[in-house]
Amino acid sequence: MKNRILIYIAWSLSCITMAGCGVKDKTIAAFINENKDELKQIKKGSIEKTDAMEYDEGELVADFNEVANVNVYSEAAVLGTVMGDDYNFVGDGGIPWTFNTVKVEEVLKGDITPGDIITVGQQTGYVSLKEYYDTVDPESQRIFAEHNPGYTEEEMNNTYFYDDDRCPDLLDGYKLVFALSTRELPGLDGTFWEITAGKYGQFFKVGNNKFMRIFNSTEYEISPYEAKVRENPDLSGVYTIEELQNVFLEYQQ
Repeated sequence: MKNRILIYIAWSLSCITMAGCGVKDKTIAAFINENKDELKQIKKGSIEKTDAMEYDEGELVADFNEVANVNVYSEAAVLGTVMGDDYNFVGDGGIPWTFNTVKVEEVLKGDITPGDIITVGQQTGYVSLKEYYDTVDPESQRIFAEHNPGYTEEEMNNTYFYDDDRCPDLLDGYKLVFALSTRELPGLDGTFWEITAGKYGQFFKVGNNKFMRIFNSTEYEISPYEAKVRENPDLSGVYTIEELQNVFLEYQQ
């Protein structure tokens, strides 16, 4: 595999600068059925990953380290369990998206009902060199070709970047509090719940009634954080469900 892949992508949290479309989310079954030709499941074990993608997160419209700011830009917040399904989609500009099935257990904010199965999406996932090339503008295609000459069609189709959003994969059985905003994407029919501000809007359960955001770390499993929280229950960035609920209830109007 070539080791001189240089792709420069300017990422932006566009969801934070847009108002939600206001359409209630559909079930995962309906969403997947409507988009089965565009979405795909990739066998991660067979992926030949390149070096980490270089990207610029862009200027955020608020300090999303503050949970109150995550709340302000969210239409809903739920405690949910990941059910294992994940689907990949590459949008305009070579931006990968991952969609997960989530069963809602508790509603902290918004027009969602406990027991609902919702589609949760975030700007993270796999993008092949071919998908990247086909979805970016001509100038980006020119830069790509200049830095990466000589790729065969097969190599373009089978070499992937992976953007992990600096968070663990949403694995089957993980429990999280999600901050959510409704979203539509060109090329997909229907609406879904986007995780507000990406990594800032997801709080992983890391112990009995303890939740924390996990990013800017090389750890990709929840268990090390569970151990850290057990050793230090007052660790910075750890919240109880009641503390998160109080934040999300503050701006219900």
